[in-house]
Amino acid sequence: MDPSSKGKRIPPDILSNRPPLDPVTLEKINRGFEEDETKREAKRLGLPFINLVSFPVDPLAATRITEHESRTTGVLPFFENEVSIRVGLVDPENPKARERIAELERASHKTVERFLISQSSFRRGLDAYRIALTLPHERDTVFVTEEDLKEALTEGGDLQALGDSLETMKLTKTLAHIIAGALIARASDIHLETKAEESIIRFRIDGVLREIRTLSLHLHTQLVNRIKILSNLKLNITREAQDGHFTIATKERQLEVRVSTLPTPSGENVALRLLQEEAARLTLSDLGLREHDFKLLSAALEKPIGMILSTGPTGAGKTTTLYAALNRVNQPGVKIITVEDPIEYRLPGVNQTQVDQEKHYTFATALRSIVRQDPDVLLVGEIRDLETADIATNAALTGHLVLSTLHTNTAAGSIPRFVALGVKTYLLEGALKTIIGQRLVRRICPACKEEYIVPDEEQKKIQAVLARIPDLVHHAIPKKLTRGKGCHVCGNTGYQGRIGIFEIIDVQETIRKLIAKQASEVEIESEAIRGGMYTMVADGILKTFEGVTTVEEVLRVAQ
Repeated sequence: MDPSSKGKRIPPDILSNRPPLDPVTLEKINRGFEEDETKREAKRLGLPFINLVSFPVDPLAATRITEHESRTTGVLPFFENEVSIRVGLVDPENPKARERIAELERASHKTVERFLISQSSFRRGLDAYRIALTLPHERDTVFVTEEDLKEALTEGGDLQALGDSLETMKLTKTLAHIIAGALIARASDIHLETKAEESIIRFRIDGVLREIRTLSLHLHTQLVNRIKILSNLKLNITREAQDGHFTIATKERQLEVRVSTLPTPSGENVALRLLQEEAARLTLSDLGLREHDFKLLSAALEKPIGMILSTGPTGAGKTTTLYAALNRVNQPGVKIITVEDPIEYRLPGVNQTQVDQEKHYTFATALRSIVRQDPDVLLVGEIRDLETADIATNAALTGHLVLSTLHTNTAAGSIPRFVALGVKTYLLEGALKTIIGQRLVRRICPACKEEYIVPDEEQKKIQAVLARIPDLVHHAIPKKLTRGKGCHVCGNTGYQGRIGIFEIIDVQETIRKLIAKQASEVEIESEAIRGGMYTMVADGILKTFEGVTTVEEVLRVAQ
């Protein structure tokens, strides 16, 4: 049907012998004619008719496509349930409208039901986009109820125990149960991964991925699409990675969730990072630092200038350490600015900004602007390139305390890494003050902790670690250590929770000389050990003596 033919005015002869009508009444009569004409056209085309003036449009259904797409195609989604999406069409013969509906059907894996609507009905329906802007939490929040948590708690977060019911319950309930299970299990991440004939849910608990249960590929696709809707990601983009976020709301708290999708030959994989706000409130005392290292880092944070680096691989707790450092220096008279990728936690009293690669707002470009904002303390989420390294180094030399992270295996390895990036050694030796190397090891589960006699093989491994540290060469090795035997509390792993193990280099004169001559990582580490540094492995072994973790766990993570 030709959209321009809709909405014809009342013929003058109808009104010629009657008193003039007021504009409102006239408009109602014209609307009636328009709707009647649209209804006749719908019958001719074999389509159902609907008047969106009398049938309210669901704002969340409308946002299945953008307002721009709706205006250019004449397609307006107005209702959605678990199996179908209803859309209003101004012109069902429009090729763009047909293409958009086909795309919506493919992306949603739902049946799209078409209805003919008038131009006036379409214009009124577009108000839904304005209303949707006032309802952000309806689309980007998953509500986990007390019932969800209770059921997950009963099963200890084990979704396998829900059996086939997880496949048959409503999609929103399924996602809520998966998240509830992750919360009960203390998971930091949820992974939905497709295989050839099924999907697998895995939780990362205390840094280790555990397979939780399998799903059908059909349910996997539905869950992925639900997550993409929550995260404001594009449903029709399935062959490119996308990043987004949404919120989990329980009765007690709210958690931000970072979302990452990844295309694979068998479908889209999704990783959800559950950002626990408690991590942003940790202090230096909560990290597990030895007394010597705690004093060393505290003293470095009291200095007004210089660079403090936290190093290690992804998942080593670097950001948590830097946030704890910020909490230490966050005082009313101190201006702190961060540039992060992304901002994981909101810190009261701290000015935080986030990089945006699409808009060319990188660490380097952000830093140039930040140094003109007269900060006292800068946090740079990660040093990745020479430009960022140069700006951060110069800022540390010109009156700023700079905190940042670097992906290296050891604290000593950060210096050759800087040199490899191209940073001038004379700048580096003046800027670097403290370098932290760290990992996270699992704590022994307190519910199933038991003592055992240390076997000879384990004794030798411990002695080899202690032999490298002058202060620990003659340290007595206990005849008995502690381990977890596994119970329902820890999911039969023997571990519950994590703690950091650290090595900290205090950049003194001897280290600065090694920087100047571009010494190797081995030379720098050896000198740091002579100067009093305990390696991460040694710090971990001392924690096994205290009954905090196990030798097996320390060697798995740090050696």
